[in-house]
Amino acid sequence: MTETPTATRSTRRTRRLVIVGAVALVLVAGAVVVGVTTTGSRSGTVSTVATKDDSVVLTCTRVNWGGGDNMTIQLDWTALPAGSSTPSVWERSGVSPNFTYNPNVGRNVTWWPNTTQPSRVTFWVNAANSYAGRTEVITWKPAGTSGTDTKYAEVWCPKVS
Repeated sequence: MTETPTATRSTRRTRRLVIVGAVALVLVAGAVVVGVTTTGSRSGTVSTVATKDDSVVLTCTRVNWGGGDNMTIQLDWTALPAGSSTPSVWERSGVSPNFTYNPNVGRNVTWWPNTTQPSRVTFWVNAANSYAGRTEVITWKPAGTSGTDTKYAEVWCPKVS
């Protein structure tokens, strides 16, 4: 009767190194993917220096026109500080601290009372996401500032049943 040969110490060490190397490669690749951010108007990022302005209160109302997928979201907010820029509207997704922000206006957008200093925006919601809960965010630049928006307000829009 012959013995089954056992792996030599060298073979076991090589096998462990290959496994550890593969795990390290996966972790590094994951960190690179998470760390990559795009730039430009559709990058899906909001300035990391933006701070929440508790003086601006944002509310969300969902309107379903005649059933089906004709869902709109109406965002209302209290007046922005005098001289502020027209706000940008975003949908926030993801988990802290890795939130992503997607531009939320584009189709049938209505600013009220005007585009210079609005206090309401309504827009269509993608039919695939029309009934899901979502966090809506507005960002703006205070008077006398330039560059990216530095202030924001946010609201949770609950799921529509």
